[in-house]
Amino acid sequence: MSEFTIVTAAFQGGRTVTGALFLLFLLIVFMGMGGTVLAAVQGRPSSRSKLIPYRDSFLTGAPVAIFMALSLLLGLWIPAPLRALVDQAVHYLETRP
Repeated sequence: MSEFTIVTAAFQGGRTVTGALFLLFLLIVFMGMGGTVLAAVQGRPSSRSKLIPYRDSFLTGAPVAIFMALSLLLGLWIPAPLRALVDQAVHYLETRP
């Protein structure tokens, strides 16, 4: 389930404190993950890497941007066929003995 869906349900259900706490804890988690990931990704370059200049191009950045946009889209809106598939899975799990 998407974080957006959880937050929307919390606020629509009148549970503002729960929604606000969820957002606060989510912020703390992302800050912690961001610090770890940035330290690993932007660490000290080795002396050998200075010999080989590297520049991102459109072809190396476009797939990342496309998948980020798709992830955001699925977080904000779930297409009807995918929602039906999820609903069928939920129904199957609820009716299982």
